[in-house]
Amino acid sequence: MVAVEAITETRINLDRIAGYIENCQTEDGGFFFARIPPSPAADTYHAVKSLQLLGRGPANSDAVKSWLREAAGGGLLSNPQGVFFLVETGLALAHPIPELRGWAAGLSDWANAEGGFGAWRNVDVEVSSELDITYRAVTTKLDLGLELDSGSVSRFLLHFLNIDGGFGAHSFSTLASTFYAVQTLSRLGYPPLDLTVEWLRRREVFWDVLYLEQLHRLVISLTALGEIVRERDRAIDFVLHCRRENGGFARARFGIPTLEYTHYALDILRTLEVI
Repeated sequence: MVAVEAITETRINLDRIAGYIENCQTEDGGFFFARIPPSPAADTYHAVKSLQLLGRGPANSDAVKSWLREAAGGGLLSNPQGVFFLVETGLALAHPIPELRGWAAGLSDWANAEGGFGAWRNVDVEVSSELDITYRAVTTKLDLGLELDSGSVSRFLLHFLNIDGGFGAHSFSTLASTFYAVQTLSRLGYPPLDLTVEWLRRREVFWDVLYLEQLHRLVISLTALGEIVRERDRAIDFVLHCRRENGGFARARFGIPTLEYTHYALDILRTLEVI
């Protein structure tokens, strides 16, 4: 295990991490871990948010802003994920709010009859959670100050609360669905559920963490509920073992670094007050 006292600026080289991120900027102005255009909206979002966690902005911010405007003119605004990535990137870059609100104008079209957003009964197997779309749509609307029926959304999310305290469709609780539900309910001002805290505590005790996104969901969910991460040193140790020589972070102790997992790693370290 890594002692908390041993975690220092020299141990976690923030300049090297920033250098890895900047090195992933492509000639179209966006970011892609593979370093070839076209840059995906998701990678550009993760890159900009990672730099924000480091207290920095992109070195070539004008190029990113140009990419953002061009991307918004494409087909990315046709779905809540694309809107989320572009709007949240725009907010981090201080893009004009009125224009961002225009980008998010179509989100209401994705509202479902149950009070949430998007389909949830038959989601693709590659989708991590049936609550992903609702989380992204609600986050975008709240961040832009757009109209939202908080009561209907809360009731929709609570429909997925299971007897064990976790969230998930068909009475099967998952860490991904619990993360999206907790994050969204917290933003809506819904009080923490003790049963959900207990469910997350069991995940922490059993430590069924194989990948960085699992640890991220666990740490951020506990924190959103006002809880202290008891396995703090263990979490930090896991994150540091996902670090690579070029400054990026991989999904697990083995593998290549990506912008997505670098974002998760930095968010965990920031939440645990390591950086």
